[in-house]
Order: sequence, then structure tokens, then C-alpha cells
Amino acid sequence: MDKREYNRKYKKERYELLKKMRICVECGKEDAWNGKTKCLQCLHSTKEVSEKTRSNESKEQRKIYLSRKRELCIAFGICRECLTREVVEGKMRCNRCIVKQKVRYSNKTKLKREERTSLGLCYFCGDTAIEGKKTCLKHYEITSNNLKKWNRDNKNHIWRSLDRANVIRVQKRKQTRGDGFYGKIR
Repeated sequence: MDKREYNRKYKKERYELLKKMRICVECGKEDAWNGKTKCLQCLHSTKEVSEKTRSNESKEQRKIYLSRKRELCIAFGICRECLTREVVEGKMRCNRCIVKQKVRYSNKTKLKREERTSLGLCYFCGDTAIEGKKTCLKHYEITSNNLKKWNRDNKNHIWRSLDRANVIRVQKRKQTRGDGFYGKIR
């Protein structure tokens, strides 16, 4: 076990032990505050730190830092993302980071299925669709074979009979009550 794994395991075990004993997981000295995992002092200090990092001053400092970092990377020809490898000529990133970015954003550029049919592409795969159909030849054959296998006859389906029974029930109700659902308006 290397040092990183050991530290990670130690911190996790310490956290769980202190949490179980209801002692502050930050300082390990005070009792935890009302169902929290930290004492009152540590809660206030973390709150102050988080407020400082969210302030407008820190946002401005971050903008300045990022612009300076960008300028230095351009000047020295270093990748802006990993800050270790040299950039590809004419680009701002190294080969590895370019590939990562392409993989990351490749899913966003794919067309949705609804958009494919409106553009005349196959609903399933995105190839050119048969004229007047929403699928390519391959998927058209697959779906037509599946429909033949199922050979469904919906004329005698239970929902159809229930729908017919409901229509007859409503018609009888109209006849007994009058013209409308609530009877004749007087």
C-alpha cells in the first residue's frame, strides 16, 4: 500500500470513528453540534472561508489569475489544460487534451432521434432514410419482419371491447338523462 492509499484509508476511518462518537471531524477536540459532524467553532470557520471564496473580490482575482495563466501558457507553448505537455502547432492544447475534449463534447453534437426524421435520416441509426419512410432499408426490413412475427389483430383486443362498452354506457346515460351529460338546461 502506497502513502496516498494509506492516508486516504486513515482519513476515512478517522472520519467514520469521530462521526460515530459524535466528535467534530474537523478538529477532533469538541463535541459535534446538534446532529452535525463539526463543532460550532469549525462550522463558523468553514462558513467564513466559503463566504470569502464566493465574494466578488475573489472572483475578480480568479479572472486575473486565469488571464495571466493563459498568457504564460501561450508564451511558453504549454497546454492550457494539463499544464505539462507542449501544444500542437496552431492549437492551444496538447494531443491528449484535444482527444479528451472531442470525446467529452461528441455526445452533444449527435442529433436527437426526433430531429433525424425531420432531416430525412433513419430514426434508429442516422443513415439516409427511404423516401416516404422514417427508417433506412436495413431497419425497415427489421421492423417489418418484427411486425410479421407479432401478427397482431387489434380488432378483438380487450381495450377495444372496453372502449365500445364505455361508448354504449355513455349513450344510454345521455338517453336517460336528456340531451347533455347534466340533463336538459331549463
